[in-house]
Amino acid sequence: MTESITPELELSLLQLMLRCRSLGSSEGHRACEQLRARVRRVLLTAASSDDAVIECTKLERRFGRKLGELDGSLDAAREKKRARKEKRRNGASAFLDTEAGEGEDEDEDVIAAEEAEEA
Repeated sequence: MTESITPELELSLLQLMLRCRSLGSSEGHRACEQLRARVRRVLLTAASSDDAVIECTKLERRFGRKLGELDGSLDAAREKKRARKEKRRNGASAFLDTEAGEGEDEDEDVIAAEEAEEA
């Protein structure tokens, strides 16, 4: 028995297939054919429509990442995320340096007291 998926998911899967095809590379065509075959298999073998939707959603995520690897957008997103983290880390480090510079340093007071005792 063939199960069905939501029209939105079907549209999303078709758009994903078209984006794979539009890459023009053999990897894009292969990914498109793999996705098409797997969706067809899921629809034919799923026990219920809910199971079909769940499995097709997993396929959509998996092949979305694969498409991102093929077209380079995944690397760009990773680089953007890395830059954001580094900016946040540098901002936090600068804040701590500023706070440490403004406060009184107890170690300097102890060293000054020890030097005064030695003299």
